[in-house]
Amino acid sequence: MRKVEPYNPLDKKNLAESAASALLRQEPEILPPEPFEGAGIYAIYYMGEFPAYRPLAEKNRERLEAPIYVGKADPKGGRRGGELDAPVGAALSDRLRKHARSIEQANNLDLSDFRCRYLVLDDVWVRMAERMLIAWYNRFGTLSWMASAIMTLANVEQPNIDHLGIFFIRVALG
Repeated sequence: MRKVEPYNPLDKKNLAESAASALLRQEPEILPPEPFEGAGIYAIYYMGEFPAYRPLAEKNRERLEAPIYVGKADPKGGRRGGELDAPVGAALSDRLRKHARSIEQANNLDLSDFRCRYLVLDDVWVRMAERMLIAWYNRFGTLSWMASAIMTLANVEQPNIDHLGIFFIRVALG
């Protein structure tokens, strides 16, 4: 007789999928969105004409489905530990604003070509949900394409900001 594993809704993988799916159900917004409080996960999408990003932009013309970047924003001090119910501040909103500032610094990208989705989460779920997003998009090759571009830039001593934009350079070089 074969063994059938029972579905466990509280399994870490299922919890992470639930949070990541909730992010993808959020309505896309301009980057950066209006300020808000909370920590959580996000996805950034590109829809413009920049040649190096064309494969993603084409996938995003009809429906935003291929993020150029997914990430998380931990509450301030979240990586050091501390009080369990400490205020989280505007960690996620601030992180999205930081991305917007980086894009604005590139002389070959237009911030109006970017959109984002975000999901405020209790901080205990943030890392797990981010890992699930990365796993999903690596499976579809989206982030693999991005990682190739980042690795190319990371091997250049003086990156050319006109090549792939400061957005990737900041990710590649920290």
